[in-house]
Amino acid sequence: MKEDFRCSKDALKAGKKLSKKLKYFNLECEDKKGMKKVKKEIDDGKKYKNTEVFRLDIKLIDDVQAQKQAQNKVGKFIVATNIIDTNELADKDILANYKSLSGTEKGFKFLKDDSFHTSSVFLKTPGRIQALMMVMALCLMIYNIAENRLRTNMMKVNETLPNQVKKEVKNPSFKWIAQMMRGIMVTYCYNKAGNFLKSNISNISKIHKKVINLFGGSAIKIYEIA
Repeated sequence: MKEDFRCSKDALKAGKKLSKKLKYFNLECEDKKGMKKVKKEIDDGKKYKNTEVFRLDIKLIDDVQAQKQAQNKVGKFIVATNIIDTNELADKDILANYKSLSGTEKGFKFLKDDSFHTSSVFLKTPGRIQALMMVMALCLMIYNIAENRLRTNMMKVNETLPNQVKKEVKNPSFKWIAQMMRGIMVTYCYNKAGNFLKSNISNISKIHKKVINLFGGSAIKIYEIA
């Protein structure tokens, strides 16, 4: 609408060309009513002179039929099952069971994450591969237990924690919490005979204490927070 045209034909031609590119809208520029004349100074190489140029004065109009067809395509999907007995699996439960798979898929996504460094581990025998999968499954179980416990305790006390962009949230991922807990150091003291004397925990910030208190119980004892 800011582009200048020397004649009405050029303006209409540009409007029709643009209209063909739109999938779900139409442009109101089929005749001269969709244009306006604007006075403008143009440099003809020697001096400035006043002249009239044409600009499109158009409106977007909904293409209802095209929009409905698009909505029908994205608004439906098929969920199939080989369980045909409705007493075993009711129609209304199919979608709920299907959506519950997202939790399992999220777990496999976590296992494939670079945090595990599994790409750097080469195993040849099937037994060792199975053992690694067992260890990873246990890690995932502990991860989910820790995340669930933290979020549950946060809901009980109506508490929040900052996420990656420093926004206070009530459902932080445990992966982010583990990254937040980095930097805590433990120093172990032994005597000359090699007997353990004591341990000292340092570099615990306010946010670390907040996370530890939210876990409560054994976490407070481990980090020796009064």
